[in-house]
Amino acid sequence: MNSDILPSPSLIYPQPSLGYQKVLAGVLARIRASLDMSTNFQTSVTEIRSMLQADRVGVFQFYPDLDWQGELIAESVGPTVPSALEMRMTDHCFSARFAPLYQEGRINAISDIYSQGYQPCYIELLEKFQVRANMVAPLLKGTELWGLICVHQCSGPRDWTPMDIVFTQQVADNLSVVLQHDDLLKQAIHVGKADEQQRLVKQQEQVSQAIDRIRASLDLDKIFKHTVKEVRDLVQCDRTVIYRFNPDWTGEFVAEDYGSQWTSLMAQQLGYSSLKENISECSVQLTSSFSCDTTPVKVILCTT
Repeated sequence: MNSDILPSPSLIYPQPSLGYQKVLAGVLARIRASLDMSTNFQTSVTEIRSMLQADRVGVFQFYPDLDWQGELIAESVGPTVPSALEMRMTDHCFSARFAPLYQEGRINAISDIYSQGYQPCYIELLEKFQVRANMVAPLLKGTELWGLICVHQCSGPRDWTPMDIVFTQQVADNLSVVLQHDDLLKQAIHVGKADEQQRLVKQQEQVSQAIDRIRASLDLDKIFKHTVKEVRDLVQCDRTVIYRFNPDWTGEFVAEDYGSQWTSLMAQQLGYSSLKENISECSVQLTSSFSCDTTPVKVILCTT
């Protein structure tokens, strides 16, 4: 792999081994065990650097309303690499090229910053951190690009493996969930609603338990079935479905969970060919009637 902005790695790479999953599950359990974000950030960078044997791993936070300025707020660094904590960054190349893609949840993996034809401003940005190979995963708080997990190889070029990318992405995804819950908890505390705070803590526990139950299976069909059930139970909606796209943008519903008063979309698609046809303006409107986001990805999870 040379360099690319990649979609979610869970959709393009093979299922990790059981041993790998146990390591990842241990890391995620330690993250979810703490409500202190500083502890969670430090745990994340330490575990990622240990797993990937990288030179530096940091959490970069953007300053609100300052045009993508920010700084590293947590870092794990090898003995031969200088610390980059509190190093401020301002670069318009970032906002113009990468920010919109990171906001979509994409991950960026660069094997050698000097072989990709990047603009000088972006090269200078990475050279500030003495980076030769770089992997970046976004940290999202809701739809807001809150920050980045940055994995640096400073000793030389590095081809990031699929498991490197999957591990980093899954830690970033879980940190994003914790960030969102931390923000909700702070809002509840600020307005003095103790009952709301307790509800949010309980909701966080339910989300963690649901994630654990989903990860208990290595079978993709079972994972899909567990996911739609857990999501519908958590959000208390009428129906949750997973729709999988084919390479030509035809597709089909592959899992669903719905209330007894509603009909099955998986059954309806057998006699309603429009549900499987190539995405078009009409089918986008049709899918919108089910309250689904039709962003062009490989799999979408919808609730109604």
